[in-house]
Amino acid sequence: MDVVNEARDIVNEQRSRLYNRRRQELVNSGLLIPFAEMAWRVGEDGQPSRYDLGLALDHIKPGSSLLGDHPEALQKLLHTGFIWEPKVGTWEYGIPSLASHVRWNTIGMVLEQVQDEGTLPALQALYQCFDRMLKQPLVCKREALEQHNEGYDPLERFQEMKLLIPTPQTGYVRLMAPHLVKGILAEAERLDLLAEPGADKEEPDSSPDWPPRPPPF
Repeated sequence: MDVVNEARDIVNEQRSRLYNRRRQELVNSGLLIPFAEMAWRVGEDGQPSRYDLGLALDHIKPGSSLLGDHPEALQKLLHTGFIWEPKVGTWEYGIPSLASHVRWNTIGMVLEQVQDEGTLPALQALYQCFDRMLKQPLVCKREALEQHNEGYDPLERFQEMKLLIPTPQTGYVRLMAPHLVKGILAEAERLDLLAEPGADKEEPDSSPDWPPRPPPF
């Protein structure tokens, strides 16, 4: 067992190094949030359906929710190797464990980012505005979100991050990553980062173990 445990640690370290490079490819191409949201929506063991892939394409290129609307967006996603089409109309993750890695590690990356930018409370307020909506698309008046943001407007930043997109209807925004945002807030709650300002609380671990639930060896 000592040998097995040592081997497991070495493999996990090397796999994380490789997968982090692949995740960075998604960051560089602007595909990380759309792909991570699709991975969260589909789940650990599922495979994206045509509908799931259509939502991801609409996330990459708004207005392209049908696969034929924007073939360049589909080719951009397929070119990464994260998704492939083994037969016509059937989509699978190129490497399922890589999808799981991106699924969990994106939570830590985005949570750290919004913490550094001071927009975690705004992200929580943002999700609360949408949490009663069960149907796609999740659309809300921009002014309703601004009322929850205590005088500052991080919505432009959330749009840059591809968590939100503006809609053709003036004054409305669409939440594109509800599953990812929910996961981020759940992890923030686990780390006690959503406590009321000034409340007594223990300091969270400054370097939490990402991902919270790594894929099995």
